[in-house]
Parts: sequence; C-alpha cells; structure tokens
Amino acid sequence: MKLIFENWRRFQLNEIFNSPVPDHDIEIVIDEEWQVKWEFYVDDKLYEMEIADYTLEPKYDLRQWNVEFSHEGEFTRTNYGVNEGIVVMSTVIKILKDWVKENRDNFFYITSSSNERNRTSLYNRLLRVNTKKFGKDYVPESYKGMQITVNVGLIERKVDKFIEDSDFENAEGIIQEALDQLSRKGLKEGESIQRINKISDKVREAQPKPGQSGTEPEVRSNEFENWRRYLAEQKGKDEIALMHEDGGPYHKVYLYRLLNPETLEIDVVGFVHLEVLSKRDNPCIPDTMEIAGIFTSEANRGEGFGRLLYDFAFYLANERDYGLTSDHTVSTSGDARSLWDSVLANSSKEGEGDSSSLYIRRTTIDDNDEFDYDESTEDPDDDCTVGAQDRAATDYSFEKRDHGNIPTLFKKYKYMHEENKLSLPSAEAAENLEAKLVQITNDMLNKKM
Repeated sequence: MKLIFENWRRFQLNEIFNSPVPDHDIEIVIDEEWQVKWEFYVDDKLYEMEIADYTLEPKYDLRQWNVEFSHEGEFTRTNYGVNEGIVVMSTVIKILKDWVKENRDNFFYITSSSNERNRTSLYNRLLRVNTKKFGKDYVPESYKGMQITVNVGLIERKVDKFIEDSDFENAEGIIQEALDQLSRKGLKEGESIQRINKISDKVREAQPKPGQSGTEPEVRSNEFENWRRYLAEQKGKDEIALMHEDGGPYHKVYLYRLLNPETLEIDVVGFVHLEVLSKRDNPCIPDTMEIAGIFTSEANRGEGFGRLLYDFAFYLANERDYGLTSDHTVSTSGDARSLWDSVLANSSKEGEGDSSSLYIRRTTIDDNDEFDYDESTEDPDDDCTVGAQDRAATDYSFEKRDHGNIPTLFKKYKYMHEENKLSLPSAEAAENLEAKLVQITNDMLNKKM
C-alpha cells in the first residue's frame, strides 16, 4: 500500500477497523485467478485496491501476493480530513481481511510497502493488529519499509499432509522453499522463521529412527540452519528486477539482478527502448511506436528474456493505445526479422473479427494496414520511412490481443527494483544503483553498434 495518510497519529485504531463503506459500495472491477481489483468511493473520491499474484514459478504452490492501494490511480500524498481517512483505511482493511479469509490456502505471504517514515510506522502498527485479527495461522513481519503477512498455517497444513503420507522428502522440501522465499524478502529471523523451524522439528520427529522400519532419516539437526546460511549467501542471485524509464514519447526498460547490495554488483539481463515513430509528415498508421533498441546479455541468452522484453514492449505501447513495429530508424537484426515474421503470421487485420490471431494489424481510417514508403497510395496516414536501412523487419503496426500475465510480471519486476532500493543503506546508494545500471547498459549497447 503506497498511499500516504496525513494526520495519521490522530487515527483511532478502533475506528479504523470498524468504519468501512457498505459492502454494496465496493465494486470488484477485475476478478482473475492472479489478480483482483476493487473500487470504492469516499466523499465522491475514487479509491482503488489491487491484490496481485507476483509468483513466477511457484514451488509447492507457495504463492506471493502484493497489495497496492491508490487514490484515482495515483500513489502520491493525499490530503483529506481524518474522518474521511479513517473510512478509507477501514475499507481497505475490510477488503484485505475478506480476501485472506477466502484465500487461506492460496498464498504463503502478502506484502505491501511504504517509503516514508511516518507512513511506515502507521502501516507496521496496523499490520500487527490486523494480523492478530486474521488468526493464529498468520505472522506479521516488517523489513525496511515492507509489511509482510506470512501464512505459516499453510506450511503446517501442507507439511502435516506430507507426514501423513510418509513423504518426508517433500515435507523437508516445502520447508526449505518457505525459508528460501522469506530469506529473499530479507527475513532471516523472527517469529515466522521460529515457527517454521518448529515445523521442521516435527518432520524430524516423525521420521523412522535408526533401527526402526522405514528409511533412516538423512536430515541432520542443523540442516535448516545451514540452509538459511546458504540462502543468505545466495540472496538476490535469482531475483529479476526491472527499472522503467517513462519519458513520455519514449520508454526504456532495464532487466537486471542485484548480486551484491554492498558493492552494487549487478548482472544486466536485458534492455528494450521504445520510441514514438509517428510524425506529422510520416504518420506510420498513427499512432505507432518502434523498437529503437533491444538486447539480451550474452550470459542470459536462451532463457526466454528476449521474448519477454518484446512482450513488455507490446504491453507498454498498447497500454498507451500505440501500435508497435520494428526499428524503422537504424537497423534490425536477422533474429528480430524472424520474430516479426512470426508476429505477422499470427496476426489479422483490424476489424476482420478473427479472434484466434495473437496480434492485430492496425489500420488507417481508409482501412490500409501496410506502411507506404513511396507514396504509392493516396492515404496520407500510412506514409512512413525506413530511415538508414534498406528495409524494415516489418511493414505493419501491431497490437497484441491478450497480454496474459505480462502486466503482472512487469509489476512484479518493478516491485523487485523498489525492494532493491529499499535494501540499500541510503537514498544516494539507490541513485548510484540506477546510474550504474544505465551506464553498464549503455556500454553494452555501444559494443553492439
């Protein structure tokens, strides 16, 4: 949750937990398996709340969800009276409480974040009180501006089922995965870790002892302590983060891993740069953006990041009602030509009504869908240019019909970037991280040219 509440010290907790708007004034506007979004009004002001699944590949179905809350889509400081603020926060807490009750077996933890001291203090206090109301299965944790509700009860229920089936390997595996996930959030100690350690003790006690029938246990008493130490050393090595530079007519997306927060060692995974292509004298089937630059670092090729960057580019362009096309200014590689050929083969013309195609070729008012480089048509809106190259990789402006989970992945990776910055000792260090990311990326781009 990222909304700043003014006068937060005057809020009475009892009123905050008991003053929501009526149920019929809360509307669910998105209800997907991986995302739920609500809207409600307080004093004619629109508020939005979203709970989204940011799990990339869940092991043992341990899902990670995040809560975001905004005023009319903005996360900036909001000034309103205390009474109105109490109703707003009370409604947010009610929505969260109802969701937790319905999804007790569908999440391992939920996170929210804040980056201002007073707001963090309020959220941490609400987290502690709210989690107690959820019940004994849940544990409140906080770490550097992040609030985390850990569903320890889920781990215990899953482990009990594995023990019942004498499946001790998976019982140990899910505990290790739980500790892994918490370690990635910076949690290496605390109540949730202690309770999971007690669950691991239950696993060891349930296994056949030496000399008894069954398989001799292989787990040493200090195994989970060794595991946590290993996770601390590995922290950040597998976490992809995304920095998004929104320049209006251009967008730059940087994918990276923060390998060492102390030295700011980073692994640049890839980069994509979008620019508005449509100009007054060359509309290029307005409105259209071009891929002005894209690459995946050599060490990360073959992992699907190249296609992911293209998916992010389609998402950013289409979300702003732009079509997307290949580089029409400099050049396009052979691999990129193959990709654009595939997009074309899986596309249909706008208005044709072929819902089975993955992409739509946008059209002008005169129903032309192909760029005109030599004024062979009388339609001024399809006029375009290929710049310095002989030909472009594609002569069409596309939009993707369905972005699937790409918006969620985009938000997940952006969220990881904010977490990375919060893990650093100062705001200056966070600025240095972003500057270093840009510099390394630029160096890689220059080597490609």
